[in-house]
Amino acid sequence: MITRTKLHGDILEWQWKSEHWLATIPKWTSSYKLDGLLIDTGAPAGSEDIYEWASQLPENDRINQVYLTHFHEDHAGGAKILQERMNIPIFCSPSTQKQFESLKSYRLYRQIYWGRKLLPPISTQPISDHISSKSGKYNFDLINSPGHSPDLTALLEREHQLLFVGDALMKRYEMLFGGGCKDIQENIKEIYFSQKKLYELTEGMDDLRIFVAHAKVYPRTFLKEKIDEIEKLHLDVHQFKDQLRSQGVIKTEDVVKKIVTLLWKKGENRFAKFMSRGELSHGNLVKSLLKWDLE
Repeated sequence: MITRTKLHGDILEWQWKSEHWLATIPKWTSSYKLDGLLIDTGAPAGSEDIYEWASQLPENDRINQVYLTHFHEDHAGGAKILQERMNIPIFCSPSTQKQFESLKSYRLYRQIYWGRKLLPPISTQPISDHISSKSGKYNFDLINSPGHSPDLTALLEREHQLLFVGDALMKRYEMLFGGGCKDIQENIKEIYFSQKKLYELTEGMDDLRIFVAHAKVYPRTFLKEKIDEIEKLHLDVHQFKDQLRSQGVIKTEDVVKKIVTLLWKKGENRFAKFMSRGELSHGNLVKSLLKWDLE
């Protein structure tokens, strides 16, 4: 496995990448440490790696608490080992705690990237409003941001203008999880309104830094770009639907297939659809957009 760190001022980003031979498209996952607080813990297959990194930190710079943005394996995979071996308390939202209690397994294609089994923490401490770092330098509001996951929480530090969003933002919207994937049923309408809420809450924060999982650090303008991107997709999909219906294409399944060919090149991201057996696809995004009526 490959690990690396990046420094963003006082924030240390720890990154881990899977090297499974079937994972032909590299996938990184990140954890962020600032003033004793670790946000997310990477993937199950990287649990020994994050423990090795965390245990070698200087005594005065050790992690003393973890907050998990949501329960998915690429964000919560190292929590149990940090709790067991280093006695670090694990915090999360009440909704995330409930997800851990019902967690059983996840799909093979995700195991290929992130590890064969997610072991939930022995215990979690649910909090829903606020968390502070060790010295009190950073004070985060916890913002419920559903869409990718019903329990997803973003962390907003107003004074220092920091926003950690987990998977509430993506680099580009072209596919969604859905179908038979019970623990990841993405909803583009919820994603959009979560982003709108974060944009409104950060009004006036001209120096805002947004830490996006699997991507990089963006300014506040990135939020507006994603909102605009989804709005355009939403309008385009409904306009295409109306055109196709007027041409006699009536069945929803046929409408979805045709819209996919109009929006994306043939074969684009075919590997992701194949690996996930259709649970991650352009079609799922189109279906979610069609279920969301134009106002």
